[in-house]
Amino acid sequence: MNPFPFRFPTGLKPVLFTLGALLTAAAAPAADNLIKVRMSFDDDMVVTRLADSLGYFKQEGIEIVPVDIMTLAKDDYLLQEPLVKGQIDAAEHWFNHTIFGARHGFPIKAVMMLDDAPAMKIIVANRVKDQIHSAADFKGHVVAEGAGYATKAVITGYMAHQAGLPRKSYTSINHPTENRLQLVVGDLKADKLDVMTFQEPITSGILGTNLATTLYDLTSREGTVKALGTPFPAQSILMAPQFIKDHPDTVQRLVNAYVRAMRYLNSHTADEVIARLPVDFFGDKDRAKQVALTKKTLTSYAKGDYSFPADAVHLVVDAMLWARFDNSEEGVWRASGDASKVKVDELYTNEFVERAMKAIPAATASAEPANAGVSIWTQNVTGFRKEHGSVGGYTKQWDLGDLPHYVPKVHLTGTLRVWGNNYIRDGYLAGYWQEAFKKFQPDVTIEYHLPTTGIGIPALSCGVADVAMSRRAIIMDLLTFEQVYHHPVTEVDAVTGSYDVYGWSPPFIIVVHKDNPLDRISLKQLDGVFGGARTGGYVGSVWHTEYPFARGPEENIRTWGQLGLTGEWADKPIHTGGQTLRGNQTSQFSDLILKGSDQFVEGYQAFANYITPEGKINSWSLQAQRAIVKDKQAMFYVSPMTLSPDMKELAVQAYDGGPYVKRTLETVHDRTFPLYGRYFFYFNREPGQPVDPKVDEWLHFILSQEGQDCVQREGRYLPLTGEVVQAQLKKIE
Repeated sequence: MNPFPFRFPTGLKPVLFTLGALLTAAAAPAADNLIKVRMSFDDDMVVTRLADSLGYFKQEGIEIVPVDIMTLAKDDYLLQEPLVKGQIDAAEHWFNHTIFGARHGFPIKAVMMLDDAPAMKIIVANRVKDQIHSAADFKGHVVAEGAGYATKAVITGYMAHQAGLPRKSYTSINHPTENRLQLVVGDLKADKLDVMTFQEPITSGILGTNLATTLYDLTSREGTVKALGTPFPAQSILMAPQFIKDHPDTVQRLVNAYVRAMRYLNSHTADEVIARLPVDFFGDKDRAKQVALTKKTLTSYAKGDYSFPADAVHLVVDAMLWARFDNSEEGVWRASGDASKVKVDELYTNEFVERAMKAIPAATASAEPANAGVSIWTQNVTGFRKEHGSVGGYTKQWDLGDLPHYVPKVHLTGTLRVWGNNYIRDGYLAGYWQEAFKKFQPDVTIEYHLPTTGIGIPALSCGVADVAMSRRAIIMDLLTFEQVYHHPVTEVDAVTGSYDVYGWSPPFIIVVHKDNPLDRISLKQLDGVFGGARTGGYVGSVWHTEYPFARGPEENIRTWGQLGLTGEWADKPIHTGGQTLRGNQTSQFSDLILKGSDQFVEGYQAFANYITPEGKINSWSLQAQRAIVKDKQAMFYVSPMTLSPDMKELAVQAYDGGPYVKRTLETVHDRTFPLYGRYFFYFNREPGQPVDPKVDEWLHFILSQEGQDCVQREGRYLPLTGEVVQAQLKKIE
């Protein structure tokens, strides 16, 4: 029986947990010796689940007894009375409940702050963003702000009030919870909304339309302080004053456990935190979407200090007492009661959390796990790929009308042998292509051999493959083929790499520490940063010695001042890093940025995947992520899956100039983002001879509307544009 039959109105909805089963380890105290703490919870339980999975509750000798607040009160906003009456001992909920409790004669106290930001964004429609530069400009506009009793609406109105606007200076729109994103986006597209105030996942949905821009980002302490002047205590641990007085030891144990969990959360990456959550945390919901959502919400947790700043508490009190809530039952309750009973100093105590923070010092960033010293390729790499390949992707469907339809020129029989890229088999694309092609060519057999990309071009060289699907051929691929056949292999683009899916050729991205003021860089500058003086570079299998393949040290860039930064940054060295030089991605990075020279900057920090003694893969991306967090002077090339709140992704300019382009789904698809990924089909074509009919038909299918529709049906790789397709068709004429 699930002991947590809670109602979760919106947002992240984890499967609630049975703590008893997790408290039976041999080292745990006997159940009869544990101090039982009856708690109710809001919908965000990451810290609680983390504390439980890491054993911090039992370490402190306590057992959490979940209580459904709906069995004790009409709704969860009335949790103060059950706390004061001793029906529950603690609650994890928003700090502002202390204010409303005081107003209604049920005073409670917050003993620890979990979030110091309200995890919301105030977003402006692009069509009016030139008119709205701050809250002072909300006057006369239409603002969507969720429910009229909610903190989002309070903060939006309070910011306008602080900016000097009287009440009702703007028109407030409240969309119902059900289908809220669709309703908001619909109104945005219809030009009915000017400003929108929401939390995840609504904010990402709005920004994903490319019709709106963030004005205020209150998803972290830094952004909240910038917008409000102080942090904003949100999720907190709440208790009744009498319970605190009668059971100080229990309070301290509970706070200790939560401080330990917060120390872990603060010192580990988002991926590491999620990996420690119980396997049932996301229940039957789409794991990829829930993982992405959880990562976005982690930025609002307090970092290092979980005590309540006095000025922050005053801000929340001032905002809540200023607010005029809506006429809903909850809104009327929040607005009623005796405001004179709200005594700021009685709403919280830092006694227990300060003691816990002193006894449990902040952890340093996690050290890299041990290396088992065995090849990762002997392990379950396919399972790793499929797990990580389930995160990311897209649902957008492009108009493929500028691509030709596939019209068979000949009727095929026999077998077409396709070797190489494992990812089309790890996903669904190989099956989609086979099924669609056979509708036109029912008498041909598609014979796939897809253990790994690396086997594709060697299979062509050995004559056992008709086509090979591969990443850009490396020098040994080309030399082997050319020594066998004495002519170059033919290369045709098959797909554009993914936007953000591990393994499916996502773009390179260039990242710096979040505190770095740099926000853009050109490919030529990247050559200066990551490269060195060189004598030449490869294009395919041909060595070139002319400029820019060869260049001198005068184009090296080694300090941030050379990139235009001033002040304290000007003379600081740039610390570069990325994947090992033996990695495929680094070879492609060299081809694109360093002109095929492999001449990397001195001090480049190289990372590689390896196996831990527990049989887990410690990916190079996560190692790079941890290195960047610790180094404000870092500039790394990484994959998009490496991104964390401690990094900033740079816009990139092409070699021939033009705009600095940010990575978006659209700019990767249309290849205006210069660091996009690609995958190819390779085949053997004698100079001056026609393409083998089976290969010719297959490639014309791949480059057709029907073939590229299979690509977007899977939603990982991106379909080719008409311009790219026309260029590829010329290669097989």
